[in-house]
Amino acid sequence: FLDSMARFYKLSYDNNVMVYSQRPDANLLASYNDWNHKVGRRINPGAKSIAVLDMDDPEASLTNLFDFSDTNGPPETFEWVLNRVWQLGDEYKPRLVELFGQLYGLEQSSTEACLHGLVEKHAAKRLPAFLDELEITDETSVLYGMPTDAVRDTLHILTFHSALYVVFKRCGLNTDFFEHIHAFDSINHIDHTALFGKMGYAISQ
Repeated sequence: FLDSMARFYKLSYDNNVMVYSQRPDANLLASYNDWNHKVGRRINPGAKSIAVLDMDDPEASLTNLFDFSDTNGPPETFEWVLNRVWQLGDEYKPRLVELFGQLYGLEQSSTEACLHGLVEKHAAKRLPAFLDELEITDETSVLYGMPTDAVRDTLHILTFHSALYVVFKRCGLNTDFFEHIHAFDSINHIDHTALFGKMGYAISQ
């Protein structure tokens, strides 16, 4: 799910869930009109759309998106799409690290260290509000009745690592680090849908 979230980082958490539940392998999404009129590619006959919520509509109507794999068109449209997929090229990393280091007082030894520090700063700023509202009311949850501080610490670390993973994945950085530190082992303890949703929203933010 975090891999999918990294690809569609501009979507809300709710829409990321909707995309993943319908097409976990989706890669590049656009509406029917965008593929046809902006890109010049046609939707394949029988292609199944991916329904997401229109977040600009107060009535939360559905919008249908199609994956790039559901389209066809001349070679130049393929190149057009590829040239507009955002990537953090190696040639930009030193300058990015330098700028972020100066702006936020971050370590500049590597891109990974720099972005780790950046996400850590954002987590320190945003997560307390999420954790302050935390209340485990489901008596069937393994977390019910556990010391509040311990639960908050666990959720803080898990949410931070999840957000960091999304950033690393989106920037094309190696994510083996997360397996080495067993970053997501405690996800098994998040056995309550509402709590999982709150975490997802915090990660997305």
